[in-house]
Amino acid sequence: MRHLIEEKESVKIVRIQEDLGSKSTRPFRHLVEQVASKGFERILFDFSGVRFVASMSITSLFSAYKKLKDGGGELGLVGVSPELAKIFEVVGLPALVKSFPTEREALDYFKEKEG
Repeated sequence: MRHLIEEKESVKIVRIQEDLGSKSTRPFRHLVEQVASKGFERILFDFSGVRFVASMSITSLFSAYKKLKDGGGELGLVGVSPELAKIFEVVGLPALVKSFPTEREALDYFKEKEG
């Protein structure tokens, strides 16, 4: 699964660079578990390069949310297309995970929360 991971302003940014179909479910789950267990309190998933997400990959996002929340952290999304936003809405993800229009807005939000 193609992705990039970088850190900006104490936020781990995971840039997904391909659709998350059924073949990507296991690698995506592994990536999410790996990133969520590295001790970062704030993780931002960039979905700019994603047009489709399989249901099991969405489940991985819920798992990451729970793990981060239990540890006092937070998960955010950026670059979510209108089509993906509709899917995320149906499964209730926006009620738990904040989505941002831009990376800058996400970083500012996390910085403000940091205090």
